[in-house]
Amino acid sequence: MKIPNWIREELILVLDLYLKNRKHFTSIPKSVLDEYSNLCKKLHPQHYSDTEPNFRSASAIYIKLESFRCIDPEWPEHSGLGNLGQNTISIWNELSNNPNEVAVLAGKIKRSIKESI
Repeated sequence: MKIPNWIREELILVLDLYLKNRKHFTSIPKSVLDEYSNLCKKLHPQHYSDTEPNFRSASAIYIKLESFRCIDPEWPEHSGLGNLGQNTISIWNELSNNPNEVAVLAGKIKRSIKESI
């Protein structure tokens, strides 16, 4: 099964994590990456199962954090990661200058996920 593209809600969650840890995201604990991995998986119940443990894994969350760093003007020396995806760039351009709005949106997404369980 083809892994689906990252959707808006997932990107907002990971952007929120990135913006809150912008200067030191490389030291985000694995437990936090696992938490965001689980949140993203819950947004795709039709694609995730125990037979697809690598879907939106903690490593995938970390790679998406790296993607945001590559387009972050505060880190010009890290530009160059290849195929970032148009959705990633669009979310960055739309929301990265407003971390408070991102935090509010991420909070709503988290609550929605918890309510749907």
